[in-house]
Amino acid sequence: MQSAWDKSSFYIHLSDKSQDNSLNLTFPQLLRISRASSDKDKFIFHAQSSLVYLVTLKLLGVLSRDQIIYDIHDLNVIQEKLNYMRLRGISMHILEFVTLKIMRISSITVSSGLAIIIAKRFKSKRPLVVRNISAEMREGSMKKEVDQNKMVYFGTFDRLPNKFFVELEREGLQLDIYGRFNNGKASQTMQDALEQGVIKYCGEYNPGDMGFLRNYAYLYYNIDPYDVNYRFAGPNKFFQALVYGLVILTPQGYSELSFLLKDIPGAQTTIKGDIVNLTNRKPVFDEDYSSRVESLLAKLKTDSQENYRTLIPYE
Repeated sequence: MQSAWDKSSFYIHLSDKSQDNSLNLTFPQLLRISRASSDKDKFIFHAQSSLVYLVTLKLLGVLSRDQIIYDIHDLNVIQEKLNYMRLRGISMHILEFVTLKIMRISSITVSSGLAIIIAKRFKSKRPLVVRNISAEMREGSMKKEVDQNKMVYFGTFDRLPNKFFVELEREGLQLDIYGRFNNGKASQTMQDALEQGVIKYCGEYNPGDMGFLRNYAYLYYNIDPYDVNYRFAGPNKFFQALVYGLVILTPQGYSELSFLLKDIPGAQTTIKGDIVNLTNRKPVFDEDYSSRVESLLAKLKTDSQENYRTLIPYE
């Protein structure tokens, strides 16, 4: 999404996925590119895993402070148990402190809640909010073609908890799921749910064509926000669901989502008690509702683009 706002861009990454205008990430390669860059070129370092490269290049003097932007996808969480992830979390915290407080590197993040927390944590300038939102309203996108009670989940499956499947089975409900695993594999509970027909796997999906969502009335997102990243999450799937007139079903605690949707009654429903009772309440997707969703998406996109262009202007 951000690259579409740039005059030109290319990716430097470790992924084995094919990508247009991309280069493999190595220190020698990054040094070569940095030294060949002009003062107007910007380097966006994505997520905590890029901090080692960011700090190193700044300390070596091959990139100036004005050339660097730190894109904070998630808040770094330090685990209590002494293990590799705790040591990694502590290391990332130190690197973020150096980046934001000492080096005073400009930063962006994906939600207002995370921006406020980051500024307080490091007593630094608040990151600008550039949301992950590519969803667009299309004519007739909210038109429903099937049973209004039908539910769907789409995205990655790695973090789906047992509760996600158990509560469906308990209430005799069925759910279609689209997506894949990034790193993990199906839990025994998920495998049982598939075998028993509680969930139906419908394959992967094309993020550029979300028309299949017209067949559903609810996005089932029964995942407890177990840390601040979930509480203040603003994943694109929420906005994609809204475009197609889905009501978002979540547990309590999704503060950012509730704040964003406060002026669109019915867009989000908190799961309390039996799920089946919630899906029996038919939402009304009239012209006013569609207009409110469209206005919200337009404002969030415009604000995000303006914030991005503040740091990365081009003539």
